Order: sequence, then C-alpha cells, then structure tokens
Amino acid sequence: MNAAMAEVILRRELGVLRIQGKDGRDLVQRLSTNGVVERAVGEVVDNVITTEKGRIVDVVTMIFREEALWLVTRGPASVAGEWIDKMIFREDVQLAAAPWPVAHVLGGEAPAPAKGFVVTGRVAGVLGTHVIGPAAAVEAATSGLSPLGPERFEYMRVRDGIAAYGRELSEEYNPHEARLGALIDWEKGCYVGQEVVARLDTYKKVQRSLVRLAAPQPLVAGAALVLAGENVGIVTSAASLAGEQDHIALAYLKAAAADAATVTVGGVEARVLPWPSA
Repeated sequence: MNAAMAEVILRRELGVLRIQGKDGRDLVQRLSTNGVVERAVGEVVDNVITTEKGRIVDVVTMIFREEALWLVTRGPASVAGEWIDKMIFREDVQLAAAPWPVAHVLGGEAPAPAKGFVVTGRVAGVLGTHVIGPAAAVEAATSGLSPLGPERFEYMRVRDGIAAYGRELSEEYNPHEARLGALIDWEKGCYVGQEVVARLDTYKKVQRSLVRLAAPQPLVAGAALVLAGENVGIVTSAASLAGEQDHIALAYLKAAAADAATVTVGGVEARVLPWPSA
C-alpha cells in the first residue's frame, strides 16, 4: 500500500524503556509471564509484568534489537521502569526510560526516523508498522501520512479488545482475567507471581473475564453490568463513533455470568460479543 493510503496516530501516553547489560534478559525473564532469554534479534513479543500476587503491573511489548532490549509499555514508562529497577541488585543491567512517542502506522509503511527505529508486528496491541524515536524525528518520518483521529482509534481499540493501562490493565486484575493467557509461558522457570498465576489456572479460580459489549445507545465507563437484578461486572472503556451503528465497550464480567448473551448497563440492554481471535 502506498503512503497516501496509510494512517498514523502518535501515542504519547505509551512509554519506552531501554535495557542493556549482560543480565538484562535474565532479569526481565524473572519478572514476567512470557519467555525472554531465548528470543532472537528482530522478534517483537508481548509480555506481562506481574506483582507478587500475580496482578498486572503492565503489559509490555518486547522489541529485541542488537543494541538493547526495548520495552514499549502501555502505561507510563515510570510504572514498569520503577518495578524493574527495584529488582536490580548486583546484576549487570542498565535501565533507562527514553522520552519517545510511538507512532502506529496502519495500512502502509513509514521510513525510519532520523533517530530511533521502525518495527512491524503488534506493538501495544496494535498490528501495523511502528515508528519509535524522538518526537521530532517520528513526526518528520510520518508527516506524509493521514492522521488517524483519537476518537476513531479509541473505537478501534475497544472494538478489537485491546486493553488499556489504567482501565483494563492494573494491579486490580490478573492476566487470566484480562485474557492474556497466550502471554503465559508455562514451560519457563520461576518468575514473580508465578505461583498465584498457576494456581488460578489449575484450580479454575478465575473470578471474571474481560468481554466486549455492543448496545444501541452509548455506554459509560464505570457503569455496572446487571443480570437478573445482580451486579455482575463493570464497564472499563466505552466508545462511540459517528457512522457506526453500535456503541461499544470493554467490561469485566463475573465468571458466574459468563454464559450471558445480554446484560443491562445503565438501563440499556447490551449484547455480549464473541472475543476477537488473535
């Protein structure tokens, strides 16, 4: 596809971390659910950093490059960065936050920035081409592309089931609840929170799951999901877009109501949609 067909959105709310040193991969391996140490240069893989209680610190996209392991965080770089930093003791690890935005390019390609780099694949949940570097360099590299408005991007994010930090991703939830099971490597060694994450799976103790909703009227983040008079969940993100028939939302739904086809949200009947395939 040519540049005229491509759209771009600059994500300043994402964070970028650079990890260098011979023990860098081992450290991240011990703090997260997915495999790290055996990855090849060029791989782009998501991972979940978890607390001792198996809750979500953040979901990060690992970008394996020759010079460093780069992490794109869905929350501020300081959140995952401070968590990783406090686990560094005598290891040879250099951790730094790069005050860089991430530009998602959808439907086309973009040249490499003057400083930084370009990767393809899924970064922060978004499939496309991604330009990462200093703001001025990223803006210059993507200047010929059509801007993707934030309202449309938010609608696409919710529609595609892409969890956002502070909404669907926080220490209130665990990876199973957030539908991040594909990011759990069951064969890897121990990591912080592993016992809790494994126990939830083994004993089927997951209490709720992230779902998508669609309704004929707008839904509101923070609203309760009601089924047969009982509160069975909460809306975490809601989006509407001119020209789209459905108003949509992401919500956590209790396991006891997992088979519900519809729920009531603020007096509006909302359909529970199938979860999108990977």
